Amino acid sequence: MTITDGGQHGSGAVAAAATWDYVNDVSTDGVTDVQLVDQGNGKPGGQNYSLWTTVTVEGGPGVTSPAQVVPTIEGGVITGFTINSPGAGYRQAPITGTGIRKFVDSLPVLNADGTHLNNLGQGLRIATPTVVTEHNADGSVKLQADGVTPVTSDYYIIGEREYKQKLHSDLPATTLRGYVQLDATGNPIGPVQYLGPIIVAHKDRAVRIKLVNQLPTGEAGNLPIPVDRTYMGASDTDNRTAMHLHGGNTPWISDGT
Repeated sequence: MTITDGGQHGSGAVAAAATWDYVNDVSTDGVTDVQLVDQGNGKPGGQNYSLWTTVTVEGGPGVTSPAQVVPTIEGGVITGFTINSPGAGYRQAPITGTGIRKFVDSLPVLNADGTHLNNLGQGLRIATPTVVTEHNADGSVKLQADGVTPVTSDYYIIGEREYKQKLHSDLPATTLRGYVQLDATGNPIGPVQYLGPIIVAHKDRAVRIKLVNQLPTGEAGNLPIPVDRTYMGASDTDNRTAMHLHGGNTPWISDGT
């Protein structure tokens, strides 16, 4: 969709059109709904739009009758849309092509040093822990039941980054967000791989993880797809992150720690 202000001062509004009939739950040939898309700046309707603002709903070569959509503008801000005519030809037939071939790529395998990769350069790297001696609250070394052997834990520094990786021979590289083990200086130990490093845990041995958010900031930190900001929590920045554990020894009321 394109929003154009003939007065040349309006800006900031982005909209998306749908062709689905939500009442009858079927696909249609015309535009059934137009909604503003919040870009995370708190101004989904933009600003300074004049009465000469027009809306164009593109639909490719299959469109036989363009939809007629009129924006509602209050104080220079677009607040909604009226569909005067849904148009026709917006439902596209599937594009004939070769598709995605089956069984052409080998599966990534476990490897400790990241050297055993498949034909796409993928591998499941096993993270290497730093052994840390545990201490009591008073600073003394925590000892095991024998009173002699220190209690140790496995410590990992994990970074979250945005990267590109080819997931299939017939597809271009996909933008992903994932995890990689970092050294003490914050540099990655090997390339970022889909699914991230595998941490091998052992019973009765603590695992400590420091998660470092290395996602891009500012505009570069936004997701590459539109985000519906009306959902709870979706009004925050797209580059935020959090970590918790599934499958651990946690109370039944919690889905993770």
